[in-house]
Amino acid sequence: MRGYPFYSIEGNRLTLASVSLRIPLVQQKHFAIGPFILQNIVIGAIGQFGDAWSGSLDNFKGKRSAGIQIRFGGFSFYNYPTGIAVEVHKGLDKFSIGKNAYGEDFKTYFTLMFGF
Repeated sequence: MRGYPFYSIEGNRLTLASVSLRIPLVQQKHFAIGPFILQNIVIGAIGQFGDAWSGSLDNFKGKRSAGIQIRFGGFSFYNYPTGIAVEVHKGLDKFSIGKNAYGEDFKTYFTLMFGF
């Protein structure tokens, strides 16, 4: 669940459902940006539902998370396939464990990949 910190969801059983929708903005173009050749730009929306729990299924609470994403795909340095992605997620359900409150902040993820 990308909208929450790693340690906010704990247990020895896990259920997670994830749905994403990606829409291409630019396909098979060739824009040179320094050593990077940009070919594809894709935006997306991600929704997640799930939880981790211990014990019986009665302890399952269910948490939701939503996010947006932008992906850049192309080639860098001698035709090496490269992908760059930036995602912003927010937990939709607020809860607290001890003194820590979760689901109030945005979480940002940056990914550098060599191929999607």
